Amino acid sequence: GIVPEIMKFNQLDYLNLGHNLFSGLIPSEIYQLTNLNHFGLRFNKFLSGSIPIEIGKLKYLQHLYLDGNKCIGTLPSEIGEVTELQTLIINNNIISGTIPQELYNLKELKYLYLSSNKISGTLSTELGLMAMALKILTLDNNQVSGTIPKELYSLTEL
Repeated sequence: GIVPEIMKFNQLDYLNLGHNLFSGLIPSEIYQLTNLNHFGLRFNKFLSGSIPIEIGKLKYLQHLYLDGNKCIGTLPSEIGEVTELQTLIINNNIISGTIPQELYNLKELKYLYLSSNKISGTLSTELGLMAMALKILTLDNNQVSGTIPKELYSLTEL
């Protein structure tokens, strides 16, 4: 697993532990590193469990990379509390359920990668009201249904 001693570095603002062989759950102590603006755990292949609700404590987080793991469960609504978030990359996991409405509150979001999960439901019309700066949105290889909201076309940077 990830060494809990890393939490001694409470002023840490950049943490990249990607492309390793970490296993188990994302330690809850990570969310005590409230100065983080970059958090990367991509491609550990054996990292599992859900994305904890404590993600909302990372108020300064701008970039979150959890792709290529075995994260399960739903995307927590607390993700909407991370208002500085610009990059959210959680593709290639086993995330299920619908996209939480709170995600549409992220006005700084530029890159949203949700492909290759088990996300279901429909796209909200609020998609067009979210980050006008959104440049990339990937939802391929999921179970999203319904119609494509016309509000999607108002995202001029997409």
